[in-house]
Amino acid sequence: MWPFLLALQVSFSAPLAPSSPSAAAGPVDSLAAHALERRIDRTADAFFRSFRSAWMSRQDELRPREWSYRSETLDGRMRTASLHCHTVPSRWGPPLSIQRNVIRNSMLAQPQCPWWYPQDAPKIWDERFSIDAGFRTGDRVRLRAERAVLQALLDTAAQQDPQNARWARQRVRFALDAGDVPRAANAALECAAGVAECTLLQGLVMHQAGVHAAADSTFAVAMRAMPAAERCAWADVAVLLEPEARERYSATPCAERSAFEERLWWLADPLYREPGNERRAEHFARKVMARLRQDWRHDERLHWHEEHGGGAVAEMVVRYGWPTQFYWGGFAADTGHASYLLAIVADTSAPYVVAEYTAGRLHTLPAARALDAPLRATPRDWQLRAPTSDLFWWPREHWAREAGPIATLPAGQHVLFRRSDAARVAWGTALDAKALARPRGQAVQADFFHSTGPTNVVRMGTFAGVVGRGLRFHAPLPSDSGLVALEIGHDSLGPAARTRFGLHAPATLRELGVEPALSPPLLFDPSGSPPNLLDLDGAVARMLLSTELERPRRVGVYWESYGFIATDTLDLEVRLTRQDEAGITTRIVDFFRPGPGPDPGTVSLRWRELPGVHRARYDSDEGVAVAMRNITLELSALPRSTYTLAVAVRNTQGRTATNEMTLVIR
Repeated sequence: MWPFLLALQVSFSAPLAPSSPSAAAGPVDSLAAHALERRIDRTADAFFRSFRSAWMSRQDELRPREWSYRSETLDGRMRTASLHCHTVPSRWGPPLSIQRNVIRNSMLAQPQCPWWYPQDAPKIWDERFSIDAGFRTGDRVRLRAERAVLQALLDTAAQQDPQNARWARQRVRFALDAGDVPRAANAALECAAGVAECTLLQGLVMHQAGVHAAADSTFAVAMRAMPAAERCAWADVAVLLEPEARERYSATPCAERSAFEERLWWLADPLYREPGNERRAEHFARKVMARLRQDWRHDERLHWHEEHGGGAVAEMVVRYGWPTQFYWGGFAADTGHASYLLAIVADTSAPYVVAEYTAGRLHTLPAARALDAPLRATPRDWQLRAPTSDLFWWPREHWAREAGPIATLPAGQHVLFRRSDAARVAWGTALDAKALARPRGQAVQADFFHSTGPTNVVRMGTFAGVVGRGLRFHAPLPSDSGLVALEIGHDSLGPAARTRFGLHAPATLRELGVEPALSPPLLFDPSGSPPNLLDLDGAVARMLLSTELERPRRVGVYWESYGFIATDTLDLEVRLTRQDEAGITTRIVDFFRPGPGPDPGTVSLRWRELPGVHRARYDSDEGVAVAMRNITLELSALPRSTYTLAVAVRNTQGRTATNEMTLVIR
């Protein structure tokens, strides 16, 4: 298999132009072609009936071992509600958790209400890996033989009419259903139905073969070969958006959507450390998969044509991919559906099923506010996986990543420091053994990225951390504000992990000129040998991994000042203020206001430094003085709360600089 995958990747790295029809094939005999088409349709219809019968029989076997039709368990109630989500909303309708997830179209009979496969249900085969795997052995063997007959007819039809797009699509579809990737690859390469059509099939095969980066670029080639209207339809991402964003996007003229689409895929890219964009490739593979099944009026279990509710089915597959399984309530449930629908004068469309997905999937699209303003995005704008306490988490889209899950790294503590022509970011974050599924003490490598847009993602460095002891580093940061990301790749022991958010770079020292400034405070661990005057390396080596502190006794504070020289007389203050005591503006104004002393809600240290008698390390960067200071604060008497830690410096000429950060004491 591996030699084939290598050959497939090489062959498809530059998508092949579809071959021309063979001269030996000659003109197509219309009567013979029509007869062959009717034979294929009859054979396919018989195969679909056989498949559906075997699936219903298997569902009848599984149902008594799972939940009865009127189950009293939570999972059972949710399954029943999903099965009956066509109900007109009322006090007797499905719960809100189902109603808000329903995918409707013009036909009431066939909405889709996908949901999670019950966690306590028996282990089953995941249809994403094999559509036949859940059947009994005898049925599986019989179905594969029947599918092979259909495939042979499709091969004959493609030889007689190689430009027929339907035959090309179905050769690829049934080869993939049979798990025969080499045969699907040959069918895609032999396709002569047009560049766009055939290249889409090549992209699907590559994605199914696990060559995701090449698949991503191949789908891009296919879209460039499409007419403008068709390209607009394929690029459309409306189904992935929340209702308000979806409405705004759909109202935008097609020619003006591309910037938003590029921004969406940039932010939804699972890992910048991997070439291509696997989530985008997954999206287009899903669209091609849905297109392959829309060639038939009736498929194995679902109705793909619009008049039978196929629009909802296609949207479901594009948003969530192929389900783990389709749950069927049995003939009794179908009869109940039909009775209800006939009573309200609606068409029926049996069988009625619930598409069920295995929990633990990924949701890589960010919140709408991050799509609107990426450089102001916060780590919380990405909710990659379900919170452990939320049983009803169901995002607008989700995805089962082939390489495994992606854990969320805590954002930790990050502080920006100015330098002459750029900035440096100091970053510390915890590496939790449980979250990373790795033993304590294992070394890991983390890549640090900076990105200003879809076409500019730059790896700024790779840094070593230790599970259980954390990761600390400082690295240069471009002067442009951008999105920063920290990523750990998956290995044989544990999943990949990441965090990302927008970061606004401060003005460089060169841009700052003679204007004084302070860096934000950096928190460090003062235990062990007493810290003397630290530089940035020393502070980062001791850097705390979070700004949320669990009952701390002492904390070290490091900061830098810029533009104050060693011969200045300086007044300095470090103040810790509960955020519910005063507003930020009031705190800054009061730094140097004379008065009786700090409020009870503050901890404040003030001191004066004279020329030649100071507690700082002075350096110079392009002629700008950089002073590095650190002190230790006693926090044991402070109540649990959220605090603002502010630092301020003023010289005798009245030049003042302040900066602050937020910390939490728990």
